[in-house]
Amino acid sequence: MIGDGINDAPAPAESPTLPPTRPAPHQFRQERQPMSDVTPSTSSRWRTPIEIRTLIDTELGAARRSDDPWPALERAHLLSQPWAWPHTRVHALMLAIAIRQRDLREAIGQLVRLCVAGPGSLTGRYPAGNTGRTTMALTETADVADDISAVLRRHTSQK
Repeated sequence: MIGDGINDAPAPAESPTLPPTRPAPHQFRQERQPMSDVTPSTSSRWRTPIEIRTLIDTELGAARRSDDPWPALERAHLLSQPWAWPHTRVHALMLAIAIRQRDLREAIGQLVRLCVAGPGSLTGRYPAGNTGRTTMALTETADVADDISAVLRRHTSQK
């Protein structure tokens, strides 16, 4: 009998088609190539060589202990330019010193430099030899001290 409620149940729906099984995440990974601190490549801008990190930290420590922190900060800046994070970090410390010294011109200059330091390092578009201070124009270049130049040559494509 039609409509007696016994056989009116809807036909079972077909089970949805499941997407094909995806490989486990570890199957996507490729073997990592060891990053060389000497390889002059774009990827080396992401990883600061240990020697450079140590020298930057030494200069920043000297700046914190000194009555005149700027010479050590300038050296740290020269060392850090090819790498985005250290370069930005040095400018952040320069900004803090400028604020502490109540140097409005330097503080404003460091705010601008904070915005361009990381991208400039990542793209390789930074003015080599620039001390990072407002006493130099943003795009002005200068000679780099021999000891810093030698270290940078070992770790970048700058010849």
